[in-house]
Amino acid sequence: KPSSCKKCALYGAGTGFVPVLDIKGSSELVVGDIPDEDEVKANTPFANGAGSWLNGMFGAARLDRKKICFANVMCCKPPSEQVDKEVAEYCWRTHIEPFIRSKRWSRIWALGEKALGKLTGRSGITLWRGSPLPVSWDGSRSVCIPTLHPAALMRQATYTSVCIRDLRKHPQPPPEYYNLYPSLAEVAAFDAKQFAFDFEWDMWTGEVTLCGLSDRLYHAI
Repeated sequence: KPSSCKKCALYGAGTGFVPVLDIKGSSELVVGDIPDEDEVKANTPFANGAGSWLNGMFGAARLDRKKICFANVMCCKPPSEQVDKEVAEYCWRTHIEPFIRSKRWSRIWALGEKALGKLTGRSGITLWRGSPLPVSWDGSRSVCIPTLHPAALMRQATYTSVCIRDLRKHPQPPPEYYNLYPSLAEVAAFDAKQFAFDFEWDMWTGEVTLCGLSDRLYHAI
């Protein structure tokens, strides 16, 4: 471990050290979860079953893993799944955040809940997945696209194709004019003869959470 880890409460307790994988000339970054034993042994992020699953997703999305940088939200594997927030924050501020600030990224993928929280300050990966979001602490210089972690997809493979589409999304969101909280009168006034509709639902409970109506590009109620 580097000398900066000596100030961490996990120094001597956390297993190994998994540094960021910096690819020269790359402007794209994947941020994952806490390292597991396989990543610690290989000394590199995503050198595990989830990484193999991600390789398949990259292939389907026509992305080259060899041209993408990788990092995790922590650089070592804690002795238990319950990670002290101060420890996690120290590791992030010392090792991960300086690396992210060192480049102007064209696209960052946040894989899973922890990466979403660290990059955007938001929670709810199933709510935000697929949405281009500003990285909350770098002056919105970079755009983050969250999606499910491949480890979750290994348990729930049904949504792999959805996440592949997330990987392919353009980081610049289109102009959107959405009325997210219309009144009953506004809904009743929607009288287009031709329109598209789209249902959104909670992928874990199956409950419908929203129905969008649109009669032109980038407009919906």
